[in-house]
Amino acid sequence: MRIMLGGARRPGVAELDDPGVTWCARRELAAVMNVHAAPVRTWTWRWPAAITQYTRGHLERLARVRSCAARYPGLDFCGTSYDGISFTSAIVSAERAAARLLAMPLDERHRHGAALDTQVQHSNGDSAGKAMAR
Repeated sequence: MRIMLGGARRPGVAELDDPGVTWCARRELAAVMNVHAAPVRTWTWRWPAAITQYTRGHLERLARVRSCAARYPGLDFCGTSYDGISFTSAIVSAERAAARLLAMPLDERHRHGAALDTQVQHSNGDSAGKAMAR
């Protein structure tokens, strides 16, 4: 069983030592699922700031960002920073972004993709070839 604790609403959990985290997890498990049995084994991993924490106004900011990005056909945003924090949300977000890109006419995709090709220069001015931003 995996139990996730902390986050923006309870950041102090990240400061607990491993036994403290285990105690907190067991307390939550007992309160939510009425499970009181001691675990056979526990593991504790810490990923500070690993999960996106949306703040009030996220959807409005995202709408403005996407509106600005719409001026650049082929530029899109997807993933947990934008469309939901779960792994499933990330997959759905990527699938929708890919569908939008694939819905563009092929000649438009190539025209805008070619505009993203950039000539890379070394600090001494020598050409390093093409860097593809696609």
